[in-house]
Amino acid sequence: MGAAAADAASRAVYAGWALGGPSNFLHNRDLWRGYEDGTATLFLAPGQWLRYQPAHEVLGTTRSLG
Repeated sequence: MGAAAADAASRAVYAGWALGGPSNFLHNRDLWRGYEDGTATLFLAPGQWLRYQPAHEVLGTTRSLG
């Protein structure tokens, strides 16, 4: 896993703290898969994934108007 992918997974875990405190399963770094574009995914069930995407300001991208 590259540095950007590892950072994306770590950011997803950190963002999970706001969703349920320290005992939440979202905080398990091993469950997240980070990607080079700064996003991360967490497998929930067959066909269901939780996706983390940093704010546009963090990614250095612009928002779509659609």
